[in-house]
Amino acid sequence: MIPVDGNFILAVAPRLSGDKKAAQEQIIGAISAIFSATLCNQYQIADRSFHGTGYS
Repeated sequence: MIPVDGNFILAVAPRLSGDKKAAQEQIIGAISAIFSATLCNQYQIADRSFHGTGYS
């Protein structure tokens, strides 16, 4: 299983450079713990293998 965390977000995010890259890394670093916890606790998504459970 691959966790949905800051490393995953960086892996799938567009590649930026310079100041934009630094800002992107700072933003992802700041939200990754909250993002991961929200997906896990509110939506029961802990990794990329989630296929949905009745949401449409």
